[in-house]
Amino acid sequence: MDTNQRQLKEQKLHGHAGFACAGYIADYHPESPKACDVPYHWHDELEIIYIKKGTFTYQKNVDAEIIDEECFLLIGAGNLHKLYCEQDYHEEAVVFSPKLLEFSYEDRAMRKILNPFINNQLHFPGKITKTDPLFEPFKAEFNQIIEVFQKENEKNSDQFNANHAFSQLLIKTSLLRILGLLYASGRFSEEVPANEQHIERMKVILSYIETHYSEKIYLEDLASLVGLNEQYFSRQFKSFFGQAPMKYLMTYRLKKACKKLSQTNMSVTDIAYECGFLNLGHFMTEFKKMTGQTPKEYRKRV
Repeated sequence: MDTNQRQLKEQKLHGHAGFACAGYIADYHPESPKACDVPYHWHDELEIIYIKKGTFTYQKNVDAEIIDEECFLLIGAGNLHKLYCEQDYHEEAVVFSPKLLEFSYEDRAMRKILNPFINNQLHFPGKITKTDPLFEPFKAEFNQIIEVFQKENEKNSDQFNANHAFSQLLIKTSLLRILGLLYASGRFSEEVPANEQHIERMKVILSYIETHYSEKIYLEDLASLVGLNEQYFSRQFKSFFGQAPMKYLMTYRLKKACKKLSQTNMSVTDIAYECGFLNLGHFMTEFKKMTGQTPKEYRKRV
């Protein structure tokens, strides 16, 4: 893996060194409104997302869709994904390392199911909807995991951790049952996605933007990173992300500016330049287009 891809790869530790599994709960609160905005990223851990309420924009690799029904989204290792919902939502997630499910005793289940799953030879299905016969038993096991995390209530920032031996045992048991449900119903796939090369190119581009967004970046710079001409690269990028490359870069810079406005005391001018805008007037215009507010108004409201 090159340096650029390491930058985009999520570095966050899910759970802790002794138990690589964490729970997450995101709710919309009208008194302090905040969008559920999970930007593009990827990680080696596996993720199960429960959409309980809301209308979400969801993208995994090249597939984008609007999710407006109760369902589970399953994300395998190395998959680029993002999730966004503006308001009135409830979303939960469990992120875990597949190695959490390893056993030293090599029985048939370990050889036939767990080892291939841990080694990324068996792949998650993409989604389990409410009309799927698997939904209710799957939901029961997922809820058990979230309940254990909530009961222990060991929060670290936005994640729930599990420290007690019995809690960890219950969580592992439910994860194994989830794998059993998927395997018994024939939901695992052994196929590697055909668009893997395209996905790897997009990882390189997003990593570069994340690392260099404060610098001058031209379309030709991005295209050359993946060895494509500008026209073909632009088409590929837009087909993947729904935005032209330079528009995506602009949006990324503005979101970084929003974060700096809410989390630092830096001046608006310094933030503009640090986020890659060479002209303060241009920054002010684009910021108001995206947020409907001036930077100072935005800072007062957050």
